[in-house]
Amino acid sequence: MPYPVLSQLEQTEPAVRRILSAFSARLTGFLSMDLAEDGTHQQVRERGRTTPMGEWITPPYVATDYSGTGGMTWGVDLADVVTFAYMLIGKTMFVNGVWNTTSVTAPLGVTLTVKIPGGFTAAKTMRCANRATDNGVVTATNGGVDAGGTVMLIQRLDGAAWTASVNNSNIRLSAAFEVQ
Repeated sequence: MPYPVLSQLEQTEPAVRRILSAFSARLTGFLSMDLAEDGTHQQVRERGRTTPMGEWITPPYVATDYSGTGGMTWGVDLADVVTFAYMLIGKTMFVNGVWNTTSVTAPLGVTLTVKIPGGFTAAKTMRCANRATDNGVVTATNGGVDAGGTVMLIQRLDGAAWTASVNNSNIRLSAAFEVQ
């Protein structure tokens, strides 16, 4: 439904006009819209964010954002990052990651971790199914976040520890979760 234009507001009863004006003022605090010359919406922003809703953001590569539990090292070089991007709609973060030819070194553990992009913190514990190639062997994985966490977790679905590899582990992560 299009927003009423000023001439329509002027023809409305004063009480309704006040309600519509107050609603419009509150909406402006949550959403902002860039309009084209013809008045059509081109981009919608929310919560004071600079990136329009639904547009993917690629965070800068930082080697220390990748790790593992129990002292395990997950070595991800810049060239290993095929895709790592996120988008926000409201308090929901969508993340997609594709990392090829990564390395895993001992001591081996059950969880690879990657920092949640944008400095966000997970609001709830959430999990999703994914897949990986662990030292050349395809395996189902469980990805997700823990409430209050600042990293995304990637675990083999069978609960086994990751296998040591040199440029032979390909990891996939597609997740959606609530952020604080």
